[in-house]
Amino acid sequence: GTGVAARLMGQGLLAAAQCLAVVSPFYFYQVSFQLGWCQKHGEALGNGTDPVELRAEIDKMRFGWCEGSPLVPKVYRFIQASYWDVGLFKFYKASQVPNFLLAAPIWSCSLVELSEAIRDALPGDSWGAKLVAIKSLVSDRQDYELFVLCLHWVLLLAVSMLIMNVQVSTRFLSTCAPLYLITARLTGKKDKKAHVVWVVRFFALYGILGCLLYPNFLPWV
Repeated sequence: GTGVAARLMGQGLLAAAQCLAVVSPFYFYQVSFQLGWCQKHGEALGNGTDPVELRAEIDKMRFGWCEGSPLVPKVYRFIQASYWDVGLFKFYKASQVPNFLLAAPIWSCSLVELSEAIRDALPGDSWGAKLVAIKSLVSDRQDYELFVLCLHWVLLLAVSMLIMNVQVSTRFLSTCAPLYLITARLTGKKDKKAHVVWVVRFFALYGILGCLLYPNFLPWV
């Protein structure tokens, strides 16, 4: 009832404040970079330069990310899209199949463990049963916080599969705490023993190979 709604509102406000604290430095850094580079560098080019050459140089310099208001910065987005091929489905090319294979283990692990976590948190097939489960979930701080972390995990998984460079998915998703918490929880389920064994083997193999390959400048992400 009222208590659940109040807690959800409080959690929402806290999450908004935390997001603002995380995003603000990144936003202001981009604004300051765009102001400092596009405007000041453009003014510096104008000292003693032929107007026609200056116009051509500034047009070249301002291609893409220097256009528009600096309050809506495009620096990071433009560089990511132009030089790193970051964007929705931009990595879906035949030439990237090896990188998709590299990302497949962590994607599979994430999908299986997220489905387990959501099924445990929201049991029942009907919407009514799920609503009752949500109310019960909110009253249990430990399960509620794990569920919120799982929702964050879902978002990161979607970004890694659809937008970013897929070959860094393992490093990207390995920062998700529920990946390890849910793996530990599944060790107590006999019917999930084979799954847990394969996951732990993957963790160990990735860690060992990473320690050997990465410091020797061999391909590993």
